[in-house]
Amino acid sequence: MGIEINNETFVNEKEILSMDFIADYLKLIAEPSVKPSTFKRYQSSVKNRLIAKFGHMKSKNISGKNISHYYHELLKEGLTEEFIQYLHSILKLAYKTAVDWKYIKNDFMDNVKSPNLMKKDIETWSIDECNTFLNRMRKQKIIYLCYTI
Repeated sequence: MGIEINNETFVNEKEILSMDFIADYLKLIAEPSVKPSTFKRYQSSVKNRLIAKFGHMKSKNISGKNISHYYHELLKEGLTEEFIQYLHSILKLAYKTAVDWKYIKNDFMDNVKSPNLMKKDIETWSIDECNTFLNRMRKQKIIYLCYTI
């Protein structure tokens, strides 16, 4: 600790709850930097997913393991990898800010991996199915124009 003080790298980690810190992050950092519609989505996701899970914990007590375990829970719940990556990006920015504001000493999010996107099989129509569809749409002339232009 003495070396950290001499090097001016000492951080007295704050006793702030995650819900309070993330509220500050949203208001001071996220809101001014995104569109209002994006911000509303941030707020909803943060409230329903992040604060619901971690809001009662002190920011300094959350670890990468906590977050990785939560991602696993969300996958089991049936949430998509895309949505979990969205939450991951919010957490990364929020906890980078926590380090900048000297609320926490280390950015544990640097060591947290979000789930990989799984390739999804895409089913497409065969030529016969496309022709059947277009033939049926041809009978409805206005709709048919939408599909042939």
